[in-house]
Amino acid sequence: MKTIAVVLSGGSGTRFDKNIIKQYEIINGYSVIYHSVIALKK
Repeated sequence: MKTIAVVLSGGSGTRFDKNIIKQYEIINGYSVIYHSVIALKK
């Protein structure tokens, strides 16, 4: 069975208070969006 997903990652993240877009913030060596994709694969 093929899995298809839409990862919603929009928004300015005003509460995030950083100069980088929150989806590209690095956590444990990987971007937030990468963590989302890996979680989907599991």
